[in-house]
Amino acid sequence: MNSIVRSAILLCFACIFSIPAYAADQKPLDAVVDKALAGYNAGDSKVFFADYAKMMAAVATDATFNAMYKSQPFGKYISRQPIKAETVLVGDTPLLVYQAEFEKNKKVKISVNFIKEDGAFKVMQIQIAAM
Repeated sequence: MNSIVRSAILLCFACIFSIPAYAADQKPLDAVVDKALAGYNAGDSKVFFADYAKMMAAVATDATFNAMYKSQPFGKYISRQPIKAETVLVGDTPLLVYQAEFEKNKKVKISVNFIKEDGAFKVMQIQIAAM
C-alpha cells in the first residue's frame, strides 16, 4: 500500500514539473521599453508612463518622473543590451534586465518589471541605476 501511495505522489510531482512554463515574447516587451526610453529622452512623463499598469497610476506622475528619472546624472539614453542571465520571461510577471549606455555613464542597469493586465503585459516599474 505504501509503495502505491509513494508512486502516486511521485507521478503527481512528475506531472507538475513536466508542464512547460509559459514564456513571454520579448520583442513586444522590448518595444514597450523603447517607447518608455523615448519618453525619458524627451522628458515626457506621459510617454514614459504610457504603458504602465492601472495599479501604478498613483505613481505615474510628473513629480515621480522628475524625482526618480530626470534627477539621475546619466544624461540621455543611447543603447542597451539584454542581460540574459538576469532576464526572466516565464509566467505573468516577466522581468527584462539590460546593460545600457547613457550620455554620461557607459554602464547603467535598466530593470523593467511587467504584469499581465487585461490580457496584455503592462509595466509595473522601470529602475535605472548605475552598475
